[in-house]
Amino acid sequence: AIKTNQDLLPETPWVNIFYDDFWGTLLTHSGSHKSYRPLCTLSFRLNHFVGGLEPWSYHLVNVAFHGAVTGLFTVLARLLLGGGPWSLLAGLLFASHPIHTEAVAGVVGRADEGAALFFLLSLLCYIRHCNLRGHAARGWPVAWFLCSLACAAGSMLWKELGVTVLAVSALYDTCVFHRLKIRQVLTLLYKRCRGKISEPRKHLQPLLNVSLLALWGVVLLACRFYWMGNKPPNFSNSDNPAADSPSLLTRTLTFFYLPAVNFWLLLCPDMLSFDWSMDALPLIRTIADRRNCYTVAFYLGLLSLACFSLWRTLLPTTEHVVVFSLGLLAIPFLPATNLFFYVGFVIAERVLYIPSMGFCLLVAVGMRSLYVRLRRRSSRAVLAYCAAVLVLLFSIKTVLRNRDWQNEEMLYKSGIYVNPAKNQTAWGNLGNVLKSQESNKFSEALHYYKLAIGSRPTLASAYLNTGIILMNQGRTDEAKRTFV
Repeated sequence: AIKTNQDLLPETPWVNIFYDDFWGTLLTHSGSHKSYRPLCTLSFRLNHFVGGLEPWSYHLVNVAFHGAVTGLFTVLARLLLGGGPWSLLAGLLFASHPIHTEAVAGVVGRADEGAALFFLLSLLCYIRHCNLRGHAARGWPVAWFLCSLACAAGSMLWKELGVTVLAVSALYDTCVFHRLKIRQVLTLLYKRCRGKISEPRKHLQPLLNVSLLALWGVVLLACRFYWMGNKPPNFSNSDNPAADSPSLLTRTLTFFYLPAVNFWLLLCPDMLSFDWSMDALPLIRTIADRRNCYTVAFYLGLLSLACFSLWRTLLPTTEHVVVFSLGLLAIPFLPATNLFFYVGFVIAERVLYIPSMGFCLLVAVGMRSLYVRLRRRSSRAVLAYCAAVLVLLFSIKTVLRNRDWQNEEMLYKSGIYVNPAKNQTAWGNLGNVLKSQESNKFSEALHYYKLAIGSRPTLASAYLNTGIILMNQGRTDEAKRTFV
């Protein structure tokens, strides 16, 4: 996306950015990945203009983006949770969560950061619109609403999932601002469809806004699909093996299991990997697979939490914040679920950058509820210490995980440690890195190529590079046999 992308070069017309995909290939080309992120590519071009291919400026911008997103998220948490330590806790959890390492330390993760930045700007503009609606001059609420729509479009131009902010804004309007229950929303929709418009104006207002948000979302998606040539992208079997499976049962069970794995990575980010493709997560082929138990437990837990918050009162305003947090967790993740279209990955930690906001809010809301229910000062102190320990553990893991992203060799080795029996891609890539280094690394490179071949006997590149190393070492007969 950077080193071989012609759109970053000063001699390339800058308008090409708006016709090419993330890697500089024409969007309508049959080989295009269809990832349309022109604002991210434009930021890379500005980096290239300032410092060429020197990495420091790219990483500096990424860290600055993460700081800005963290600040805006803390503002959002303060609006939802009020002042005090709970919004600070939510912000600290987001700032330090190890799942963000790929999005921040990996330069191309800037697409997720930029989308998150405009996502929050759009949401905060919409919240401002809701607060001014009916209490200010007519022009100001409209202006904030238009700013929200513009930022939503900007978020989508950073990365495709940014368009989901429109659904999150609709959820805020109905569940947080108007505090409507789901059954009330369904009743209003039913009466509206039947032509009964005798409901109070305050109940009809959210329906009008939600309709406008939905219309803008349809317009953005239609323009996006038209711009990429009205054709979906094509992915290889190794990118998403479940999507290529001929068995409906296998696809269904695996796709339902993947959100549970992603949630576990948010809850316990101990085992992180740069590459979850191929067989890093084996397909679930039968009902008897014990991983289905995790799937059932995950969805029952989410359903129980949603029902509990909708039908019972935890604390004043808490039930609405819980529903909103669940929506912020789930809605931005929907494009990655393979529910609407197949995606080019099994698990990608960077796509959890925005959904993790909902997770951090849930943790902060849960701790606030516990704190209020606990009467003894010592118990409250223990809870505060637990929160501090959680932030500290996240921070330590983030520092350790950042070391894996220092260079290619360390990154590929970290992938092998996570999935030692599956990650033949990491073995092959590690061999390539070692082969390109000084000659005393050749034996180590051969070792990893053999591991890659043992894991995947049809990996042609591993045979080719093994033969080249043997030939350079004068072991001609071995090289011939390897090439054959």
